[in-house]
Amino acid sequence: MTQKQQNYSFALSVMIVLSFLLGFITTMNNSMIDFCTKAFSLDETQRQLVNTAFYGAYIFSVPIAWILGKIGYKRALVAGMAIVGLGFLLNVPGISFGFYGFLSCMFNVALRIVLLLVAI
Repeated sequence: MTQKQQNYSFALSVMIVLSFLLGFITTMNNSMIDFCTKAFSLDETQRQLVNTAFYGAYIFSVPIAWILGKIGYKRALVAGMAIVGLGFLLNVPGISFGFYGFLSCMFNVALRIVLLLVAI
């Protein structure tokens, strides 16, 4: 009997592109510090809250990995991409709630990015 070999090149290329996009989003976080400084007149301590809110979400990587084991990686990737997009859209009204509203939206986006990174 011969077994048919599966071709994973499409799935692998999607994961590579997704990894690149998530890295790009993570790098753009540093540009948000300058934007927030101008938009909200932040002092030096408040400027660092942008990085703290974003990279602080990485603390939840172990519980997120546990959740991924329960719901599966495919569902988590699809749900994570949808929720990251929703989180970015929530940043627009989040800015109207002030700096801390914006930070909470960015924390939400960062949690979903951590979900996607762990799934990848």
